[in-house]
Amino acid sequence: MTGRPVSWIVEQHPHGVLRVAFEGCGGIGSEGAPDGTRMREAILEAIRQFGPRSLIIDFGGFEYRYGDYILTMAIRVLKV
Repeated sequence: MTGRPVSWIVEQHPHGVLRVAFEGCGGIGSEGAPDGTRMREAILEAIRQFGPRSLIIDFGGFEYRYGDYILTMAIRVLKV
């Protein structure tokens, strides 16, 4: 892992689609919990701000190796 900090961009697309794309490297195991929390907060803020009909959470530029908090973070967002 290169140690790049986690960052994100938010893009509005036609028809109420919102894309939140993450980049960087998540911490390994429990060290990634703060990253997951920040990512969850970023997604929730984007939802509050734009009120999308559909949401794309893009992990294509995100490097992640071990632990389950990041995935459960995305699932928790969907339950809100």
